[in-house]
Amino acid sequence: KYLPAAIEMLRNQKLDVVILSRYVKGSGQSGLSFMKTVTSMGAGIFLKLFFPIKGVMEYSCNYRVIRAGKLKEVIRRFGADFIALPHLGFVAAPEILIKLHMIQAKIGESPFVLRYDQKQTPSANQSLRTIRGYFALAAKYAFRRPKV
Repeated sequence: KYLPAAIEMLRNQKLDVVILSRYVKGSGQSGLSFMKTVTSMGAGIFLKLFFPIKGVMEYSCNYRVIRAGKLKEVIRRFGADFIALPHLGFVAAPEILIKLHMIQAKIGESPFVLRYDQKQTPSANQSLRTIRGYFALAAKYAFRRPKV
């Protein structure tokens, strides 16, 4: 349902990345507990503070459309460090986004409604580990640009 609109946006606006976002007009979420909602909002504010990307509000959602050429470029430029913090919870999504931004990828957002109430299995996200991961991400990338 959401992918065709995201692909069309990627093509029409000549973007490299389109994030399916819960935070743009026409989007939303349902079924998240109060605590999960607060944690998600806090993570978004933290990531936006350390990694401001114009026009991006959704850092942690991994529902994205990425041009194959841009994905190959970011993997080539970062090599083995492409996903450097896999042991620190759910930080791969923002880490990939940050690295795409570092190589000047053009990024946009398309509406998406997260239906957490339809999730079939419990979340594997361990909040404390992921919070530590976000701090590690900030320490690793916020104050210096990697040599790519």
